[in-house]
Amino acid sequence: MRRIKGTRFFARLMAFLLCGSMAVTSVLPAAAKKKKDDKDKVETVYVNADAEGRPEKVTVSEQLKSHADGVLED
Repeated sequence: MRRIKGTRFFARLMAFLLCGSMAVTSVLPAAAKKKKDDKDKVETVYVNADAEGRPEKVTVSEQLKSHADGVLED
């Protein structure tokens, strides 16, 4: 079977570009700037399941944070 000239070079170039883009996006932080009065809400859901994968118990954990003084409402 005959190979097209430059196919190997193209494959290596694409692999290099893919690896480079993955490295850059994993290192750079998100560019989201928070205001002083922003509020954070973190919600975590834990599920205890049986061997078949059916849920037996669901626990929801919420954590509210405020970076400003005053009342915090959910």
